This record gives sequence, structure tokens and C-alpha cells, in this order.
Amino acid sequence: MLGAASSQAKLGLVALLAVGFVDLAVINLVLAPKLADELEATEPVGSVASSAEPSVGTEPAQPTARAPSAEPGTHEPVASATTGADEPAASGAREPEPTSGQEPRPAGRQVAAAKPEPVQREPEPVQKEPEPEPVQLTPVPDLMYGTAATSLTAESRRVLRGVRRQMRQRKDVKLVARGHADRRGGPEYNQNLALRRAEKVVRYLVALGISRDRLRAESAGADEPVDPRDVPEAWAKNRRVQLMWQEQ
Repeated sequence: MLGAASSQAKLGLVALLAVGFVDLAVINLVLAPKLADELEATEPVGSVASSAEPSVGTEPAQPTARAPSAEPGTHEPVASATTGADEPAASGAREPEPTSGQEPRPAGRQVAAAKPEPVQREPEPVQKEPEPEPVQLTPVPDLMYGTAATSLTAESRRVLRGVRRQMRQRKDVKLVARGHADRRGGPEYNQNLALRRAEKVVRYLVALGISRDRLRAESAGADEPVDPRDVPEAWAKNRRVQLMWQEQ
């Protein structure tokens, strides 16, 4: 009898325990959702975010820093929530340390390669061209005149144009026109007549473009005859203007 009673008591205790577990399960099923909603409503957003596990491949969000409550009468600056955002993120890779004797190069800049210095060459000696030889002057024939005449004949003008050409080629020469007369007439008359003949030659050359500074007129009168005979043939030879080159 006692054994049966103890068995029944055990079965009753087991039944009570089972009923208790069932009641607890029911309570958990009913009350657990409500408690979770209340906790979510009352829990701060920062704590919820911190409790969540970070997704794969992303870094965990840093909690927002809260400023401590300020005591009455004091004003402390509020710490920014982005403290440390401007600082570079720490990584496992370290920047290479500069080698001794070399200055560190700024990141992101390319150092231009040093240009080679130009090779200095000695200047080659300038070879001067040989100066052209001066033009050889051609002797000028005498200009002939009629009796007591001072005008230039066509042949005399042709000769003087040749003189101009030579004087343009040779800028370093001058010309002397020396007038002569025959022995007829007095000495003063012959002197003036010979000078007028020489001056007319000079004026004609100036008209052709020769500078007056390069020309000179002289008179010898009848003192320097080519033919000293006192005959018409000799007189014709002595009425003349002699042209002589004068190199400077």
C-alpha cells in the first residue's frame, strides 16, 4: 500500500511539474513579443546599432559620442560626433621611411627627372672671306679743245662717263683735272683759259654724281706743252685737260 501511494505521489508531482512547464511556455509565447516591443521602444538608437552585428565586408559603425552633462554655471564645448573622422584610418601598411641622405617625397607628386646639362662646345673660328682686290684704274686720255674753246665735245663726255664708272668702283681715289693752253696769247689769258676748261670738267662730273670733295681743278696755262713747236699741229695738241688719278 505504501509503495502504491508513493508511486501515485511521484506521478502527481511529475504532472504538476509538466503543467508548470507548459504554463511557463505559454507565458513566454504570449509575453515575449510584448516585452521585446517595449524594450525596442525604450532602448536608445545608439545601443541598438551597437548591438547589431556588422555586415560582412563593412566596418562596424562607431558609436556617437555624447557630451557629458554640464554642471550648472559652466559651458563646456560639445564633442563632435565626427571626432577622428579627419584623421587617416589606421591600416596595416606603413609608409616607407626615407633612406638616409634623401628627402622624403610628397605623396601624389611626381619628381621631374633632372635635365642633362648641355654640352658646351668651343666656338669654331670664323673664317674671314678674303677681301676683293681693288679695281685697277685705267689711265684716262686727255680731253681736247678748239682754239679758245671751253665746251666739252661728245668724245670728252664719253670719256668722263668712263671716269665716273671707275670712281664709283674705287671710293678711295680722287681726280685732278689740270687745264692747258697753247702758247698763243698772253700768260694771264692762257692761265685763265686753262682753268676754265678744268673747272667745266669738274662741274660735269659733279652732275654725273661724283662728290665735289673728290675732284680738284688746276691750271698750267701754256707752261707745260706736249709739243713745244710753234706750229698749228703743236698748238692743237697743247689745248687740252689732263685727268690724273690721285689715290688716298
